[in-house]
This record gives sequence, C-alpha cells and structure tokens, in this order.
Amino acid sequence: YAGKKVMLFFFYRFSYPSLKALNAMQQFQNENKDVEVLLIGIDAGENELNTIFSKRNISLKAIENGQAIADKYFISAVPAFISIDEKGIVKKIETGFG
Repeated sequence: YAGKKVMLFFFYRFSYPSLKALNAMQQFQNENKDVEVLLIGIDAGENELNTIFSKRNISLKAIENGQAIADKYFISAVPAFISIDEKGIVKKIETGFG
C-alpha cells in the first residue's frame, strides 16, 4: 500500500463496539476512495469474516487472524483505528467506538 493513505481497523468478532463500527467503516470507505480501509480480524479467520460480511453487506478488504499485526501496534482494546499517511507514517491511533 505504498503511496496510499491507509486506515487499519482492528476488529474482534465478539466485541459489540467492533460490530457497531463495521458499518461506519464501510460508509467511511465508500465516502473516502483515496483511503484504503483494511479490517484486521484479530480473532477471525476467513470463514468467520465472510459470514459477518455477508450478513452486513460489507465489502472491506480484510486480513484474517491478525493477532500478530495487533501485537506489532500494541493494540490492547478494540475496535482500534490506525491512520497511516502515504509515506507510511502513523498519524493517529484511536480506540473505542461510541
């Protein structure tokens, strides 16, 4: 994703706030074509993510079994969001969804 803005969305399938954030992140992706939204499924494999996505009409790009990525960014609460600019610099880290 070099040269692109990226939003990492750390997701846990049994987290109500993560599920709530899912539709908001899809809307964000639809409205911000210049940002690549990547859902990082911390506890979910491909089958679990496909089931969740189909039930909610979600078309985000996803990385399954992303615990190692979460560990790299020291993610300890979900949902978590990391904004990365075109140069690969982390601009913002947020946790929680209201």
